[in-house]
Amino acid sequence: TGGVTSGTVDIGKMFAPMGDEIERLGSMTTALTTKQKSADIKKLLEAYQQPILDVLPDHIKPARAMRVLQTACTRIPKLLDCTKASLITSMVTAAEFDLEPNTPLGQCYIIPYKKDATFQMGYQGMMELAYRTTAIDTISASEVKENDSFEFVEGTETRIHHTYGFGERGAVIGYYAIVKMKDGTNHIHVMSKEDCHKHGKQYSKAY
Repeated sequence: TGGVTSGTVDIGKMFAPMGDEIERLGSMTTALTTKQKSADIKKLLEAYQQPILDVLPDHIKPARAMRVLQTACTRIPKLLDCTKASLITSMVTAAEFDLEPNTPLGQCYIIPYKKDATFQMGYQGMMELAYRTTAIDTISASEVKENDSFEFVEGTETRIHHTYGFGERGAVIGYYAIVKMKDGTNHIHVMSKEDCHKHGKQYSKAY
C-alpha cells in the first residue's frame, strides 16, 4: 500500500515496522469471527496509538480517531479483512481532514478493495472542507429533467435559467452546481447525464 504523506511524514514508511505483526494477524483472520477481528483491530490501534498521535492534527483526540475507525469497521465488516496498515493509513487520512468515515453524513468513506482499505472523499466532505474556508458563501446543486426549461449561457456573464412546474418533469438529463463566493462572483458547472456516467467509469473503482 502506498504511503500517505502528512507534511514531511511518510505514513506508509512510519508503519512499516508493523509488517511482521500484520502478517501474523492476517494469517489468523480467516479463522476469526467478526467479533474477534474487531477486538484484534482495537488492540492493534491501542498498541500504535502514539505513532498515530504523532501525525494527527492537534485538535483530533486519539480516542476519537480510534472510535471512528472501529465504527467504520462495524458498518463495513469486510474492512476487518483488509491489511491493518491500510486501515490505519486510511483512518489517519480521514482524521487529518477532520471527517468521519462511513457515516450517514457521507463526508468520506473507508472502502475495502480486495485486501486494501482505501480512503475516498465524499461530495459532502468536499463541501464541508469548502465551507471551512472564508471565501465561499453557498454551494448548491440540482438535476435537470427533460421537460424542464433550461438555459446555460457561458461567457463574460455566465448564468443559468432553470424553470419547471408541478407537472411531469420526465427523466433526468443533466446536473449543475453553483458556488457563490463571498466576493459576489459565481462559479457554475454543468454536466449531462452521459458525461456524469463517463466521469464515474473513469475515476471510480466501484462504478
